[in-house]
Amino acid sequence: MKRYEVIFSPLADTDFDSILHYIAADNPAAAIRFVDTLRERTIDFLSISPNGGRRLGKVRHIAFGNYVVVYRVETGALRVRVLLVTEGHRAWHRLLKDRV
Repeated sequence: MKRYEVIFSPLADTDFDSILHYIAADNPAAAIRFVDTLRERTIDFLSISPNGGRRLGKVRHIAFGNYVVVYRVETGALRVRVLLVTEGHRAWHRLLKDRV
């Protein structure tokens, strides 16, 4: 089975930092655990199931609990590029327009 490389865009990394700081305001240790787990789950899933998310135009998205991860599959390069990580209740479709 081929494994895809999972790359986080600079803005996706910024999303993780924002999530970390938001949760850390209440519980710094929990914030680190949560962000690390979310990142690991994203890599684990996308590296073996890059087309497993729902299609939305030229990108796909998956949900992990209340969080949405939006990504683009680069099949020829065996790579997945994560574009956006955010809470699902946010207007993430609008956030995505600036990142695609």
